[in-house]
Amino acid sequence: MENLIEEVLNLQLKKAKKDKNGDVLRSLICFHTISGSFYGFFDNLFKLKMKYAIEDYVPFLLAEKSSFFEDAAPKMQPYQVKPPAGWQTWSDRHWIYLLAPGKLPAQGWKIHLSAGCKDEEGLLRATADYLFKQKISLKFTVSRGEWIVKNSKNADWTESGKFITAYPKETEQFKQAAADLAVLTSEYELGPFILSDKRYKASNVYYRYGAFKRAPG
Repeated sequence: MENLIEEVLNLQLKKAKKDKNGDVLRSLICFHTISGSFYGFFDNLFKLKMKYAIEDYVPFLLAEKSSFFEDAAPKMQPYQVKPPAGWQTWSDRHWIYLLAPGKLPAQGWKIHLSAGCKDEEGLLRATADYLFKQKISLKFTVSRGEWIVKNSKNADWTESGKFITAYPKETEQFKQAAADLAVLTSEYELGPFILSDKRYKASNVYYRYGAFKRAPG
C-alpha cells in the first residue's frame, strides 16, 4: 500500500511541476485527505515551492461561495459618506472621522454600533443621516475590508464589533440617540457583540462612558 501511495504521489508531483493551476492543488488536497496524510499535503506543497495564497485553495474546500472570499478590491474601497457643510473630516488607516461644529467634551457617553455582513453600508448611511441631523460627531471603519479585519479572530478584542462610534455632547442627547438608533437600525442584521460595552436592549447599539480624544477615539 505504501508503495502504491508513493507511486501516485510521484505522478502528482511530476504533473504539478508542469501545471501550476488550482486543479493540481485540488487533486493534491483530495489525494492526501483520502490517504489520511493531510500533513503530507503541506509537506509536498512546500517542496514544490508553489506560491499559493489562501484564496487559491480555500474555495475548493467550501460547499458554496462565501462573501468573505469575494474579490478583495471592492472591500478596500473607502465608505462614501458626505457630511453637511461646516463639519471637519479626516481619516487614518482604520477610521474615517466626521466632527460636528462646536467643541467636543473631554469625556462622555460613547455609542458604538455593530453591523451584520448583509448590508452594513445601508446601516452606516441611515446612522450617519440621523447623527448629522442631531449634530453628533462620529467615526466609522474606513472600508469593508477593515471592518472584516476588526472582527477576525486575530484582531484586538477591544475593537471587536465596533463599526460606528458616536459622540453625544451631553447625557440627555446620549439617552435619546441610543433609543433612536436602536429603533432606526432594527431592520438590519445583528452584528458581532461589542465586548467592551453594555448592550442597549437587543439591538446593534452599545454604550460606555469614556474619554473623547482630540481625534474622536
